[in-house]
Amino acid sequence: MDRQRFGRSVRALRQRLGWRQADLAEKCGLSQGVVSRLERGELARLSTVAVERLAIAPGAELDIRLRWRGEDLDR
Repeated sequence: MDRQRFGRSVRALRQRLGWRQADLAEKCGLSQGVVSRLERGELARLSTVAVERLAIAPGAELDIRLRWRGEDLDR
């Protein structure tokens, strides 16, 4: 996963909706600082639950896949 790209995608969606970081934070029950960190690609200290909330709040879908040697493992 490209963390910076993910963060830019969340920012682009938020801006498309006309929301401020504070608006997104309020809708998912997190702080504005958490939104800011995610948008900068700083995911290391964020829980998967927080990342999921930040993706779902504006109506997006979060899809996390585990690949090994280029293949899905659930085959």
